[in-house]
Amino acid sequence: MMDSLYIVETVSECVSVGYAGILENTSIGENEIDFLIAFLPVYQGNGYGSEVLELLRDRWITQTHSNHCTASVQPRNEKSVKILKQCDFQKTGEYVDLYNYKRHIYRYDIDTDTSQPGRQ
Repeated sequence: MMDSLYIVETVSECVSVGYAGILENTSIGENEIDFLIAFLPVYQGNGYGSEVLELLRDRWITQTHSNHCTASVQPRNEKSVKILKQCDFQKTGEYVDLYNYKRHIYRYDIDTDTSQPGRQ
């Protein structure tokens, strides 16, 4: 499994607005990944989070030929929970991370819709 991290920039202004990536997360399970997405406060609420999550999700599924991907989030992070739900992730469980924070696990499964990348 390969971790990756990217700087996120706006296309129109070429301004760095945050970062995003895919990281291995063995706390969720064997061979599971997690998405890391963070934006500067001034750029939050503009739809960048869901756009980037969909891009990372589809890239992961296409490159690995996996039928699912996961994400974890602290329950109090309502903005991230909203983005996960907008991108068709479903809550499937929870765990306590290394820093003793409770985290919810969200999972995206490929369905029979063949219009999306990586779907069969």
